Amino acid sequence: MNKRILLFSIFALSTFISFAQVPVEQVQRTLMTKVTATWCSNCGSWGWNYFENVIADNNDGNAIFFKAHYSGNLVSTAGQTMATNFGANGQPQFFINNTKQTVNSGNTAAAQTEAQSTIAENATSNPIANVGLKAYEGFNNDLEIHTTTEFFQATSGDFFTSVYVVEDNIIEQQAGNSNTAEHTRILRTSFSTDVFGEAVASGNVSEGMSVDKIFNLPIDATWNQENLRFVAVLWKKVNNTYEFVNASEDTDLEALVSSTSILNNRTAVNVFPTVTENGATVQFELQDEVQQASIQLYDMAGKMLQTIYNGSLSSGTHNYQIEQTVENGMFLVQVRLDNQTIIRKLIFQ
Repeated sequence: MNKRILLFSIFALSTFISFAQVPVEQVQRTLMTKVTATWCSNCGSWGWNYFENVIADNNDGNAIFFKAHYSGNLVSTAGQTMATNFGANGQPQFFINNTKQTVNSGNTAAAQTEAQSTIAENATSNPIANVGLKAYEGFNNDLEIHTTTEFFQATSGDFFTSVYVVEDNIIEQQAGNSNTAEHTRILRTSFSTDVFGEAVASGNVSEGMSVDKIFNLPIDATWNQENLRFVAVLWKKVNNTYEFVNASEDTDLEALVSSTSILNNRTAVNVFPTVTENGATVQFELQDEVQQASIQLYDMAGKMLQTIYNGSLSSGTHNYQIEQTVENGMFLVQVRLDNQTIIRKLIFQ
């Protein structure tokens, strides 16, 4: 059974939330990170050529690339935190997933071949999970990223999804290269206060479990939006280290609402009473017919407990009863109307 967990704050639970499910590719990608700095001459000479060649070899999309500047003109908190997480102690240093690679000025060709071999081998493995994402330009000059994290195998642990802004074609000085070097794959920032994102699962995780999240971030005026990449990474926290699990990338920034009909069809959904000793009523009014509609009750762990309705709906007012068939506690009422999802909280006491 495919289970979906929707994680929101208590405040968000009482407001309208709308998003479409994001497709998740069942593929295994590799994360390759260069820890670097603009003042580092080796980073701009043999380290530069090595990493650019590995990127150029990756035409099949099996790898995601970060340049984590922990110092210099392109420094970022995300770059510093990423370098610390991987245990970097110098520059340039290169990591495939969390593993440091042995690369120096005398072995770049062999190291390039080895990197491509590792990326190709990883791509043949069956992924435990992955993250799908879709990037939108929001209503208030911000970025809005919709993600779906899906687990393809049963597993266990503490998992986090994070979304990053990566920028290409930045003209900036680089020691060992030039004063007008064209920098690519620069890790700019994380959408979350914590660089490694937000929790999506903890403990035992069932096969087929998935988690939808929305990330928002103001657009930095210094970024060139045409050169941005958006990367969603799934991490597993082991002790104090975040280990790479999988990742996806989106380079197309779309308007959040591409059709005014989507905006006009937003529907007020009421659940009353919100605190009850018996049952509750779900009430909403539709302006147009809905082809795919469902009303379901979830517990706070994301387990679906009850399907109140599933099918199509005509325009007009609709009322549905939720009977208390569970123990007392807080629950989520999920109403899906085509590509919209609305969440309301309900407390049985």
